[in-house]
Amino acid sequence: MLAAELLDRRGWRGGNSGSPDIVELSEVLRAANFPQVEPVTETFRSPNSVSLKLGNLVGARPDIPGGLRATAGEARIVQQFLADPDVMRSLAQSLRLGAGVASLPAETRVQPLDDEEILVATEGGPAYVLTLRRERSRPLREKKIDQARSKGQPIACEVCGFDFEATYGIHGHNYIEVHHRTPLHISGQVDSTLGDLALLCANCHRMIHRGGWMPVERLAAILAKQAPTHVPAQ
Repeated sequence: MLAAELLDRRGWRGGNSGSPDIVELSEVLRAANFPQVEPVTETFRSPNSVSLKLGNLVGARPDIPGGLRATAGEARIVQQFLADPDVMRSLAQSLRLGAGVASLPAETRVQPLDDEEILVATEGGPAYVLTLRRERSRPLREKKIDQARSKGQPIACEVCGFDFEATYGIHGHNYIEVHHRTPLHISGQVDSTLGDLALLCANCHRMIHRGGWMPVERLAAILAKQAPTHVPAQ
């Protein structure tokens, strides 16, 4: 994925192991230690191996002559990148941020996907799913809901007040989405408290994530401004 993003920036032209951007990607991969290789030897994700990977990916493009022989997996990544380059660039940025290493160069930086997003790209019939997910604490989520219940508060959205049970009856009982007020790609691995969480309906949750990561209070203020003015009955 990251090699394909680099090729995209290079106009789908490979390079040698001394190219600064290839050396930079090698450093990113070695620092991130995908896929948890220990110990990291000098040859693991070296500039030379990154350069060879670029050659494989170029070879996966039928419209570009040259390149090395590509595997089915490499061809699939290239096809997905060509089908939806904007999404794939965002996913590459998210992978870099999630690994806690350098982000993309400023001139090619894009909005990373949020922590909870799942991308689905359809190939022919079955769906090929790419998932970027950080582990959340399910017990903490349940404690957040229990906290609201113990205070006699409805299990409702903290922004718009939507109550699933009030609308859907027993089918919506105790249902709500729990949102981390600070994204994990900023906070890193932390011990979250109940104060770090907010109860949100699906609509408000998506609006908070749209285009970045909006504070809960800011979305509530936006909603308040959009509220219709009450006109007394004549």
